[in-house]
Amino acid sequence: MNLETRVSVARRNFELNVSLDMELAEGEIAVVFGPSGAGKSTFLRSIAGLEPDCKGEIRLNGEVWQTEHSRLFLPPEKRRTGFIFQEDSLFPHLSVSENLDFARTRKRRSDEGRMISFTELIEGMQIEKLLGHYPHQLSGGQKQRVAIVRTLLNEPDLILLDEPVSSLDQEAKAGVLRSLVRCLSRTKVPGIMVTHSMSELTSVSSKMILLSEGRMIGSGPINQLLTHFSLPLIDRTDACSVIEGKTGASDSRYGLVSIEFGPGRIFLPESEMSHASLGESARVRILARDVSIVLEQPVQSSILNVFEGRVLDIRESSPGRVMVTLDCAGQVLLAQITSKSLDQLSLKKSQTVFAQIKCSSFS
Repeated sequence: MNLETRVSVARRNFELNVSLDMELAEGEIAVVFGPSGAGKSTFLRSIAGLEPDCKGEIRLNGEVWQTEHSRLFLPPEKRRTGFIFQEDSLFPHLSVSENLDFARTRKRRSDEGRMISFTELIEGMQIEKLLGHYPHQLSGGQKQRVAIVRTLLNEPDLILLDEPVSSLDQEAKAGVLRSLVRCLSRTKVPGIMVTHSMSELTSVSSKMILLSEGRMIGSGPINQLLTHFSLPLIDRTDACSVIEGKTGASDSRYGLVSIEFGPGRIFLPESEMSHASLGESARVRILARDVSIVLEQPVQSSILNVFEGRVLDIRESSPGRVMVTLDCAGQVLLAQITSKSLDQLSLKKSQTVFAQIKCSSFS
């Protein structure tokens, strides 16, 4: 699926200007990321047709949703998007089952044409035991699960999510996001999600749209942007890189599970991947501050995750600290070390080194 936007929204003290041309695979999620006030929600609402002051052009798969040339502006109900707000927006007087039935009566295709059945959908979002409940009887996480199912039952071509888990606690956030990723993968509906949380970004997204002060300053694969020295993500206290691979076998004796990527393998606590199945795609966030560098492969070390790598670039990140990017088996890893360590190791571009990451840093 191809999304093209060349939009602008002018307000008294703010202006949004975003030109984007992005391909989204079936079930893929792109995240609109940036600090508060960057224009993330405004951009998402513009795609949905919810910003009446939005000017410019929007196309999905070549179909024009909005253009100034012919003064075309498709209303939200004509754009075939589903929108998940920060709040659940369920009908309070209807049960969960009745809320879902309302969406089923408005669907575009018959049940036979679905990629996933109604039963599979409610089981995938883990709401099968909630069908007889009313919204006031549900937790925040349960309400958002129901809202996501209701939206998917409308069979949108694109689902838009505006900080859908911002009001939930950490455990509920993780559960809802895992279920969301699986359901979009099964239904093959791509999504665009707004967040300013790095952990949410790296847990669901393979692509990022990075905004700052109403402008798009980067777009593309997340690790490419996370490790790019010209972008502000590198200066965050939670600066990180992402390794993508497949879930390997568990070692119940030691409580570990591996993630296989190319010729490499990374070990994590089994509890961190208890939701994943063998061979399932997995993404691991690695904080730059948790990566250390040595010049020779260590022996008799307690650190299990050791990767040979090549220094790609070095840059001062803050007084007394530097960021180093490493190519480890084709994956770019970010390491933050002190300036003193840099001098002691005499690191240079293209130098071969070894990166170390403690398993306990993932807990």
